[in-house]
Amino acid sequence: FRSTSVLMIDYLHVLDQYVKLFPDEKDTLQPVRGFLESTRDPADRVDRKNFRGHLTASCLLVDPINEQILLFHNPRYNVLLQPGGHFESSSETPIEVATRKVLAETSYSKSAVKYLAYDYDPLVPLDVDTHPINHERRHVHHDLRYVFLHTRGSDTNRASDEAEALAEHKYVWYDFAELSRLTTFARLFRKLNQFLSRDGARRRFYLGLTQ
Repeated sequence: FRSTSVLMIDYLHVLDQYVKLFPDEKDTLQPVRGFLESTRDPADRVDRKNFRGHLTASCLLVDPINEQILLFHNPRYNVLLQPGGHFESSSETPIEVATRKVLAETSYSKSAVKYLAYDYDPLVPLDVDTHPINHERRHVHHDLRYVFLHTRGSDTNRASDEAEALAEHKYVWYDFAELSRLTTFARLFRKLNQFLSRDGARRRFYLGLTQ
């Protein structure tokens, strides 16, 4: 991934390209499109104190060999979440935000995670999710979700380690099959399966030839 921090990101263009890839989501993207059209200042778009809403970014860290994804059980809302969060400034790209958050919130080093671009434009995410936030003042997050790869060997102590980690509210690995049973992850599960399939691997190969 080549950093584009020095450039002003055209998020409406990113959204337009996303819609071309996922046209069935056009209607559900109206809130984020309306936000971007009415919020032209790059700083306002990512300002966590903008309670009309703001952009966030997150990392979908996957282990395709074991068909698992790294998630965190949030006790406040009783939901599973991926690493992610707020921008530090409008000069950050969403991929840099996702990278920063996964490295800060897990024990993995930068060499252990690799960003997998879904599109020729690396800023186009695999998923865009708008959801309400109820602490502080009620507002919404428009979350841009990117896939990162991490390959691990087998771990005979994984089950006990994960049970202990979950009790301590740390990130743990969940099977894709478990993800498919959760309504909030149903769309994401389908996308990940397609992206990590053989057809998806061929697509990434040809994308790589263009970089």
